[in-house]
Amino acid sequence: MDQELLPTKYECLRYVLETALHSCRYHYYLERLGLPPVGPKSELPHDIAGIGNKFEWEVMRGLALNGTSSDILRAVAPSREFHRQQYHHRIWNGEEMHPEATLLDLQTGAVDIISALLEPRQIYGGPHTFEQIMQLESVKNNPAHKLKAIGEMVAKMQKVPPPRLEGINCFNGFPRKIEGLSRELYAEIYHRALDARIMVELKYSPQRNPV
Repeated sequence: MDQELLPTKYECLRYVLETALHSCRYHYYLERLGLPPVGPKSELPHDIAGIGNKFEWEVMRGLALNGTSSDILRAVAPSREFHRQQYHHRIWNGEEMHPEATLLDLQTGAVDIISALLEPRQIYGGPHTFEQIMQLESVKNNPAHKLKAIGEMVAKMQKVPPPRLEGINCFNGFPRKIEGLSRELYAEIYHRALDARIMVELKYSPQRNPV
């Protein structure tokens, strides 16, 4: 039997930092634009709370893998689908507009996509500038309702001073606060990232098998 493909400890820790950074960026832009987050409170902060959140091992074991080989893509798929049970994916994903989607759902979904494209994610070939985002084929190929929302939110987001997130590239570098992001929300993201780090350290301790 082939050995199951799993991320390295380094890949997992890097993934925790990237996910925490994305959650900070997403909530920063929502707060600066006066938009409340959507979905159940149990799934906040964005991406890192609730069933299927990105810090759960069933999600991390796939999404933390680095690369685009066929083996890696097969290993990523179940984790991606498990994460996509979260509200913000259920309401945004798909070619047709979700029948229950509101204007706020579309606006916050667009902020999520734009924030991801601003980041140095290998899967998206980033980082991109706001101007570059609207020229990406992956963006242009969106259905009309999503493309409209992305265009409108790019126009609004680029008028906002970018968040200062440089410190979130190592666990000792997290800033004490992020201007424009509520202290309570930032503290929640920070502590969830630390908890995820502890989980990774335990998974990859010499006495344990990460499976």
